[in-house]
Amino acid sequence: MAPKEDLSAKPAKIFHQPTHMIGARLLNGSSGGIAVFVVVECTTSKPLAFCKQDPTFLKKGVADNLRVFEHWKLAHWDRDVNDKVLTSAQAGCKDGRWPPPGTDPI
Repeated sequence: MAPKEDLSAKPAKIFHQPTHMIGARLLNGSSGGIAVFVVVECTTSKPLAFCKQDPTFLKKGVADNLRVFEHWKLAHWDRDVNDKVLTSAQAGCKDGRWPPPGTDPI
């Protein structure tokens, strides 16, 4: 049997992933809601594109920055978020080419 490796000397990897709280003050005075994990660029803390986000974060009114929802709408046919995501938008997002050129960044 191989000896167990001592992991206490190895540095831990720390991942920064802020949360966005969706909620409201309830009638009894307590807070209610859900936590949404937002994937961000490490150096700027700006949210990454739609294909890397929790679907709840993409809903209208959730993100503080209105461009998050606008970029999400651009990914759909006729900007209808109830329709399927465009194949070209999904491919561009996965390749790091979202939002499209000429669009205001987040």
